[in-house]
Amino acid sequence: EDKFAAMKEEMTRLKKLLAQLLEAAHHQLSQTDPDSRFMKSRGAGIVRYNVQMAVVTTHHLIVAREVTNVATD
Repeated sequence: EDKFAAMKEEMTRLKKLLAQLLEAAHHQLSQTDPDSRFMKSRGAGIVRYNVQMAVVTTHHLIVAREVTNVATD
C-alpha cells in the first residue's frame, strides 16, 4: 500500500512537470537551473547559458569572463 501511494505521488509530480514542459518555450525545461534559457547552436537548440571569455593565449590565462542567460549578447 505504501509503494502504491508513493507511485501515485510520483505520477502526480510527473504530470505537473509535463504541464510545465508543454507550457515552456521550445518544450524544454531545466529542473536544476530555471534561470537558463533556450539557445540555438549549430542547428540544434538546448537550455543553457551563454559564456564568453577573453584569454591571454601566450600564458593561458583567463582575463575576463561573462555568463548570461541571453542568447545574443
